Amino acid sequence: MKKLSIVIPAFNEEENISHLVAELDKSLADIAYDYEYIFVNDGSKDNTLVELKAQAASHSNVFYIDLSKNFGKDYALKAGIDMAKGDAIITMDADLQHPHTCCRKCCSIGKKVMTLFTPIVKIPIRTLVVSKSLLQKSFTNLSMLSLISL
Repeated sequence: MKKLSIVIPAFNEEENISHLVAELDKSLADIAYDYEYIFVNDGSKDNTLVELKAQAASHSNVFYIDLSKNFGKDYALKAGIDMAKGDAIITMDADLQHPHTCCRKCCSIGKKVMTLFTPIVKIPIRTLVVSKSLLQKSFTNLSMLSLISL
């Protein structure tokens, strides 16, 4: 079965983590893929790490990386992408600015991506579905690509 990785950088997001995991679980409950959430704590000063540890302890598909300081969103994304085991990756923000339902839409679009191994599919909410190998080979283009909006 194909696997989807959702990489989520987090900076001072303690209040959003549990809500985001619950909403994503509801949204992705019946998709035809295995999926994992990879949170990257980007040097948060609040209790984001405590919340991530709690979510990882109670969900077998929640993983986290704890960066030693705030390196910025691009480095946090890179760290999460490096850890991802999925055939395709969705990136989204932990601050809930992307609706959790976008992952379901990405999966319907992503079915074609994962089947045909098309490198990039753009959707209008600045969320990317891309092949993992493409990201690992050309991460420097990620910042530019994430700004593309239809």
